[in-house]
Amino acid sequence: MSMTVSVRIEGKKAKATSGQIKHDTRKGKQPGYVDDEKSKLNSVLIEPMPEKDLKHLCEERRIDAGAKRKMRSDASVSQIGIITFGTEAQKTIESLTPEDQDRLFKNAAKTAANHCENEITGLVVHRDESAIHAHFQMPAICKDGQPQSKKGIDFSELQDRVSTSFAHLNIERGTKKAKRIERGEPESAHIHRSVKQLHEDLPREIKIAEKRLEAALEVSPRINIDPVRAEVVTNRTWFKTTTKEFDVYDAPKVDKALREAAAKTSRAAVTAAELINSKNHAERLQGINSKTNAELKKTSGKLGNIWKKLAHGSDGEVERMREIARDVLRPAKQQDKGVER
Repeated sequence: MSMTVSVRIEGKKAKATSGQIKHDTRKGKQPGYVDDEKSKLNSVLIEPMPEKDLKHLCEERRIDAGAKRKMRSDASVSQIGIITFGTEAQKTIESLTPEDQDRLFKNAAKTAANHCENEITGLVVHRDESAIHAHFQMPAICKDGQPQSKKGIDFSELQDRVSTSFAHLNIERGTKKAKRIERGEPESAHIHRSVKQLHEDLPREIKIAEKRLEAALEVSPRINIDPVRAEVVTNRTWFKTTTKEFDVYDAPKVDKALREAAAKTSRAAVTAAELINSKNHAERLQGINSKTNAELKKTSGKLGNIWKKLAHGSDGEVERMREIARDVLRPAKQQDKGVER
């Protein structure tokens, strides 16, 4: 993706537009990443229109279109765009003369404006930062009097059109978001988030993905999931986007692997529990049988003594022995019945 060009556009209210103009034209205090000594290399191809004039132009367009209400005081007055490049494409652009660079940026900005049915009211090329890029300005109300925010922008087609300005340099647009989603890239790879959100979300998302994969592989070592190489936004400012490539895994495939592993683990756990229960039951039966056998042996011995006495005893002794025999036999029979149950 390093030989690519990208364009982004967003609406800004009057105060934010004023701040953007000061940044583009290097008026007032600038961020620390700006190299003041190189600022003279910047190109102001079209002097950005002041926010007051932009608001007046937007009002005129609305009136011409038949609007009956005034613009809201907090409405956007400008559409601010930025044209940036991938790492390798930056080298290619920087190898050109400033005049050729300016020509390409102007052509790309006008192409973007035509796609939005709008016009360029400001265009500045910055060469005093870590990477060359260009900022362009358009009114928030399009030529037909409709707000750009309501008309919307087909950003996929916008990338296609703008990339044609650099096609002869083998610079192309990045992979379409639909394809990136289709091949299983994580949300963080194709949803624009603030730098603060990225710093908070990315480490957590990566750890969650790693734990899910480790869990799947630990439960079932034979799982074979091929990773997808994804380019993740790690840092984003208005003028520069930093990315890093990661090996990511298709979430549906990981989920399926986890479900299968969980099912196998569950079945194994049930089987193990059944074996343990069976073993415990067998041990209980063995204990009962051992106890019963001991009782029966003891009872048999008593009965043997009784029968010996019966053979030589008187009638009274015989009757008494019979009673004793019945008493001895009763617990054994009850114990025997208990075993059968």
